Amino acid sequence: MPLKHYKQALIFIVFLFLAYFPLFHHLDSHSLRMWDEAIYAVNAFEMSQNHDFICRHYDGKPILWNPKPPLVTWIQVVSFKVLGYSELSFRLPVALFCLFTGLSLVWFLRKEFNSISLGYFSAFVLFTAPGYIHFHVARTGDPDGVLTFFVLMYCLIFYKWIEDVSNKKLFYLFAFLVFCAVFTKSFAGLVAMPALLIWAIYRSKLKEVLSKPFVYIGSFAVVAVVLGYYILHEFKTPGFIDSVLQKESGRYSALVQHGESFWFYLIKMWEGKFLPWIYLIPISFGLIYSEKNKSLKKFIQFTSLISVSYLIILSLSKTKLIWYIAPMYPFLSILCGYVLFRTLRSLIKIGNNSLRLGATAAMILLLMFPYYVILDKVMKRQDNPGERYAYYISKLKEEMPEFAINTIVISSLNPHVSFYRQFYNYRDSLDIEINFPRQIEVGDSVISCDYISIDCLVNKFEVSTLDSYRNCKYLTIDGIRQH
Repeated sequence: MPLKHYKQALIFIVFLFLAYFPLFHHLDSHSLRMWDEAIYAVNAFEMSQNHDFICRHYDGKPILWNPKPPLVTWIQVVSFKVLGYSELSFRLPVALFCLFTGLSLVWFLRKEFNSISLGYFSAFVLFTAPGYIHFHVARTGDPDGVLTFFVLMYCLIFYKWIEDVSNKKLFYLFAFLVFCAVFTKSFAGLVAMPALLIWAIYRSKLKEVLSKPFVYIGSFAVVAVVLGYYILHEFKTPGFIDSVLQKESGRYSALVQHGESFWFYLIKMWEGKFLPWIYLIPISFGLIYSEKNKSLKKFIQFTSLISVSYLIILSLSKTKLIWYIAPMYPFLSILCGYVLFRTLRSLIKIGNNSLRLGATAAMILLLMFPYYVILDKVMKRQDNPGERYAYYISKLKEEMPEFAINTIVISSLNPHVSFYRQFYNYRDSLDIEINFPRQIEVGDSVISCDYISIDCLVNKFEVSTLDSYRNCKYLTIDGIRQH
């Protein structure tokens, strides 16, 4: 093997090592997040038990209030079956898709522009972006990390195909990836499409695209399969399609929840979700005009178009959540990676060897700062009072062999509790129920990490506290409190 290949293999191994910590280290160190991760976990757990692969269920009932297609749930069911039921097996598929996202950047940019550094720089930026290495994206079992992969891939394939419109295989691959994006998170998978339409017009390719019969065949196939799924779901659970339409159209036509200003996403990235890399974005726009490589210049323009279009479309939505912009991060990372690539290219041209090596070393050391920040974030265990049930039940089972509860008490909907109740009942053959304080009776053994529920029980009953941990308590209900 030539020395060049050894160097490339070594760089790839170092990249995987660096990618491991943001994506996989301590992936199961905290229990399932209440919103929305635990809901998806309940969906996957129940699907693995009831074998209904069309309708997702919550507490044994088909759900209409979260009408996303089930592609990610299917993948997580497979992971549950292969690896068993755990936080790691639930989150691992999403983390792997996030790794594939970075590897796709490395592969595509090397193949397209014969540049190793551009791809690795872009992936490095992505894996050190706080908004990407974050709950609801790369570090939990939510579908946004998977959606990001499919949106990136169909945009990259479209970029290749639009220069060779007669290539049927590329278009069918593009159509398949669009289908996967839609089947991951419904219409959110199509937010990049307006930018692709604009690019086709800019490249004077729209007329040629519309003249190809296979474009209509592939598009019809995607629409037919997606509509077929929705119709089948509607047949099984009447009202599903209406729920989908209300959910998706409501983001733009009416405030559903989480109303924010037009500048919400830009402000959040500036405040920390894309620091420190956001400072490189304006520089990337300026460098485009001095880029001598016409092919690379065109691609950076394409990436800029998608980034700006995506940001505008989501900023126009009345309902805003910070993870909605997750599919933007790979494209922003390419822009930042391009700035780093241009910087390295300039350093290489320095004639003085010592100065060149010193400047390059300084650049590498500077890049370690955002990596350190991400590692510090990953190492910290974070939870909230409503997400401590898994820790507490495990603690009780370990420290108290006689531990026997029949009820978890909550004051409001808590998907975290719903998942772990089903998990422990299945794994340990328990019969734990979930009840509200008004349903508790004398003789019950209960646990609760809910301040409101505990106060209600203490005010209504005589209780014995068998154990406590932070805000969680293990109680027996001894009698009615006399007032």
